[in-house]
Amino acid sequence: MGCVIPPFLLLNYFDYQPDCQIYLPLVIVAIVGSMISVYFYIRPIVAMYANHPSATSAIDSSSNYKKQIILAAVLMILLGLIPGVIINLI
Repeated sequence: MGCVIPPFLLLNYFDYQPDCQIYLPLVIVAIVGSMISVYFYIRPIVAMYANHPSATSAIDSSSNYKKQIILAAVLMILLGLIPGVIINLI
């Protein structure tokens, strides 16, 4: 019978019917890659909700970190407002 070509591909079903078996290895690689990537997306979610930090852990809030965060925020706002000028400087 052949593969069913979706209409959004703008191909005529009667003129072009690819052999579906040639795409099977590509589909298997895509499925395996998707399964591997799920691990990397689930891991931060589990870390956010499952692993609660102990009450004795302290967060270092030195002024260097604050300065870096402020600098990054200012640069991000400037890049959003006037991207052409900032990109031309680089």
